Amino acid sequence: MDINVAEAFPPGGFIEEELEERGWTQETLAEIMGVDRQIVSDVIGGRRRISIRTARRLGAAFGTSAEYWLNLQNLYELHVEGQSASDEQLSDVQRRARLNELAPISALQQRGLLPAEPLTAVEAEVCRLFGMDSIHDEPADYRMAARRSNRVADMTPLQRTWVALVRRRAEDMPEVAPFSEDAFREMARKTAQLTREPESLAELPRRFAEVGVRLCHIGALPGSRIDGCTMYLDEAGRQPIVGISGRGKRFDKVLFTILHELAHLACGHVSPNAPVVSEGEHVDGIEREADDLAATWLLPEGLATPPARIRRPWVDEQAAKNGVHPIVVIGRLQHEGRIPWRSALARNAPQATEYLARWA
Repeated sequence: MDINVAEAFPPGGFIEEELEERGWTQETLAEIMGVDRQIVSDVIGGRRRISIRTARRLGAAFGTSAEYWLNLQNLYELHVEGQSASDEQLSDVQRRARLNELAPISALQQRGLLPAEPLTAVEAEVCRLFGMDSIHDEPADYRMAARRSNRVADMTPLQRTWVALVRRRAEDMPEVAPFSEDAFREMARKTAQLTREPESLAELPRRFAEVGVRLCHIGALPGSRIDGCTMYLDEAGRQPIVGISGRGKRFDKVLFTILHELAHLACGHVSPNAPVVSEGEHVDGIEREADDLAATWLLPEGLATPPARIRRPWVDEQAAKNGVHPIVVIGRLQHEGRIPWRSALARNAPQATEYLARWA
């Protein structure tokens, strides 16, 4: 089969050649194939495409393979499409494909984080988001420590997009006070006590802005599996950013993630000179260090040895001793395996979503 000829002519012309060679009519072919004459007429006339079923019957009738007829049909359709699709249209397809390699475009558009059109505006926003001059560049390697579920693997495009959204949100925030390391450490140390009432979570960005830290909330992208990140907005390392996704939703889980990210900053894990990403053996070490400091901040007085049967009064007593909400104590007990995750003590646990939504 001459490929160029096959591209230029509909497959019906090849069927007519087979009929002429055999001295068959369309009616004869229809009888042999066991189909209605109109089907044969429509295929030959180009009004009906060759289906898999028709290709198999044509192959059986003419002693060829079904693939032969399917290839003729596909080559012709590619030729027709090539004639109608301009280079500009194909270029737009390639541009949209590249954009979706970089980020989940539809998901960001649904959240109002990217414009719906025109394509040039979408490209411009994606370039701004990732610090690129062109969509064909590679995204900037932000310096950060990120708390993720899949720490062993490289950051996925979804995770990279989420981190970039945090950075953009931080860039768009009002100016904060100059960073004070001592004031920051003191604020981080008492965060759990300042949020004894869950609604106080909404006040944290304002409180941390007063000590020079930009606290941002960007809801987790579906499938991103990332809880939070810590990085710097500047090369000098004087404008820290803490991003929270709110994954987990329950107040104590989100609070611990906030403390964990603050601990990364307090422990010096985030450097303006080199990226620090939560993966590999070194990552396990710094993640453990951040967890330990966050746990100390969360329950500074620790917990007494729990009774054999843990009841609400004991939980309330331990929460009062540490100045935290009771769900924080319950969460620690669940994490340590002292009570089940489905414990009645955790019923109606407060959620953080409503308060994170107030982080402007």
